[in-house]
Amino acid sequence: MAGAYPILTCYPPLEQLSVISVDQHEMFTIKYRISNDTAWQWLTCSSGFEKGEIILQSPLSAHSEVKPLIALATGWHAVKAETTHKKASVFSIQSDPINGSKQMVLGQVYDQARYFALSRIEPPWIAPRHGDDFLYISERTILCSILRRDGNVITIAAPSISDVCTILMSNEKGEFTVHARNDDETGQPCRIILSIAPDVETSIGVIMHNLQAEVNETPLVREMIHEEFKSTYTDSSHLAPLVDYLGFCTWNALGPDLTQEKILDALQVLDKNNVKISTLLIDDNWQTLGSTELGYDHHDYRGFADFKANEGFPDGIKGLTTKVKAENPLITDIGVWHGLMGYWGGLAKTGWIVDNYETVDVDGNMYYAVPTKLKSISASDLNRFYDDFYAYLKSSGITFVKTDVQCLISDITKSPDRAALIPAYQAAWTMAHQRQLGGKAISCMSQTPELLWQSLLQNKTAPVVFRNSDDFFPEIPSSHPWHIWTNAHNTLFTQHLNVVLDWDMFQTSQEYGPAHAASRCLSGGPIFITDVPGEHDLELINQMVAPSPDGGRSIVLRPSACAKTPRAFDRYQESGVLKIVTETITGVKFMGVFNTRPTSIATLVSAAEFSAIGGSQWKPGAQVAFFSHQSQTVRGPVRIGNSPTVHSDATALVEIELEVRGFEILSAYEAHQLSYRGAECLVAVLGLLGKMTGAAAVCRLDISCNGGEIKVNVVLKALDYVVRSDEGMVAEAEPYDFPGGFPRDNHWDLNSIA
Repeated sequence: MAGAYPILTCYPPLEQLSVISVDQHEMFTIKYRISNDTAWQWLTCSSGFEKGEIILQSPLSAHSEVKPLIALATGWHAVKAETTHKKASVFSIQSDPINGSKQMVLGQVYDQARYFALSRIEPPWIAPRHGDDFLYISERTILCSILRRDGNVITIAAPSISDVCTILMSNEKGEFTVHARNDDETGQPCRIILSIAPDVETSIGVIMHNLQAEVNETPLVREMIHEEFKSTYTDSSHLAPLVDYLGFCTWNALGPDLTQEKILDALQVLDKNNVKISTLLIDDNWQTLGSTELGYDHHDYRGFADFKANEGFPDGIKGLTTKVKAENPLITDIGVWHGLMGYWGGLAKTGWIVDNYETVDVDGNMYYAVPTKLKSISASDLNRFYDDFYAYLKSSGITFVKTDVQCLISDITKSPDRAALIPAYQAAWTMAHQRQLGGKAISCMSQTPELLWQSLLQNKTAPVVFRNSDDFFPEIPSSHPWHIWTNAHNTLFTQHLNVVLDWDMFQTSQEYGPAHAASRCLSGGPIFITDVPGEHDLELINQMVAPSPDGGRSIVLRPSACAKTPRAFDRYQESGVLKIVTETITGVKFMGVFNTRPTSIATLVSAAEFSAIGGSQWKPGAQVAFFSHQSQTVRGPVRIGNSPTVHSDATALVEIELEVRGFEILSAYEAHQLSYRGAECLVAVLGLLGKMTGAAAVCRLDISCNGGEIKVNVVLKALDYVVRSDEGMVAEAEPYDFPGGFPRDNHWDLNSIA
């Protein structure tokens, strides 16, 4: 049929591209017409795509010097650092000692094709920034990865350790510049870390591994955090109540005029709608506040005045928590927000707190750079203050905290105050939530260099939950795809911190609710909804969670790894497609595909893209089945070969069409090959039916064929329908007979299921 397929022309012609020869980097573009009777159009005009690039990767050899990688400016001294990764090289680059603040040119990286940077877009938040062969970084940047023309990746990081704060920017020549500040009384060098590796994950990872070992030996960890809170092995099991069950936050749901009555009423509405939450998070409008030097009129200018709740909570926090648990027995954990320095403006000028603790007035900037005097607890009294505060919350029935506005300490301006208070706040907060709340804490608005490279990177104490991006803004439509995009890119860096990543709360009833839900399910972190009472998408919630064995609580089906983008160097404006990948503890690989454009789009996913997801490896010649969440159908199997003797269908493509705000989640399973009744049989257990990350419900799995029957022994973290794929046919079995405890091994004879 005329016009069914467009006529394409590549410029330069494909046969003239020299990418297969010595030079591995080529640019091209395409023009097309629908038929012989229509006009030619450049693809860039109608689609928004830039020119295409082809990069073939060269083998990477070890580098003994930094000179072939960057044109280093004078005044810098590079030394090769140790790394355990055989295909990576790491260099420590130091300046001469500096006092106070200094701006220096670092140099220009050779053979740059594209870059991906993480920059501070606001005082508390970092976000991805992208560019091409000319470096243009106008915002304060903590890390930048550069894709070279030979396909390898250089990463440059600006760690801020001890009293030296360092950031990256660029100048008009496309060179990196370094902006450093030394708050110590003696001169110290600032330091940059550079790595080169075959891929962006390794390039960032080797830097973070080296710096984590270093920060574990800093005064903050060695001297300020008491030995009782340190451990050589930490895991996140203490955070299970916060991350493994559905939670509800009051912020967007109930607004700033928060009261005890509104909270209790909202919980009744949730219960009537059968929305089963186990965690309640109360925003900071419970706090008793007072005036600061900037007054009281603006929310950001107010200060914390008293541990006790304000007049909207006539029974106090203890009275509220008692009623909540009496009326809502499924709720096991209740938390509150507060600011690291008290509230958004620190402490109030008058009130119970300043009457009972030693305070200091320091020069600083309130949110969005308003200069003022900040009232703070003194460094010498911070441990007592935080221990008393969290002991009070604990005695009132609070089991965890969300500590907000942590960026405020980085806006203290004078060096002696910064040197005293920044490490003291980090240590006091860490010890208090460990001692009083069992380490159950959420670190929020803390994406500042002083925190990211110190207390959040060290792993001598138990991890905390960490807000991974700027807020969810329900009233700004364009912010929704950007929010998911930012989280997926930030994770390339934040996955190396000693944290569990939180992609923020969201509302299920909004148009973008399904995409937010999908990203949270993939994220590996907690899921908090902030629905207006009565405005719930119950079908969507059912796709996000599964019932606990007792049927009472809603379990979050979390993958075992942090979700992130596999394509760090794609610009937001390019394809309109965001891919997010992660895996489960049993090796099932997830890929979420999201439409970031205001129009419908289509894309292709190669089976080979799944091979690189996560840490688990498929066997050579593995046969892989793909399960679509949207259609609830199985595709494949596809043979994945990674040796010359194994035939591979890895180039097999899956076409995905996405409407505006659309998404798809593909789950990839290595099928078990069994001999069944004289024939080869492929079997894969797909997990719980109808769930976005249903495969994550499977904690342990054993499939065998014995006596002419296929037997599946599986340990599940939640209950629902279990799905099995057998040669493309889907069967399902419902768990039954669950007396006593759970999890436990359960066996279903799937052969009898039609």
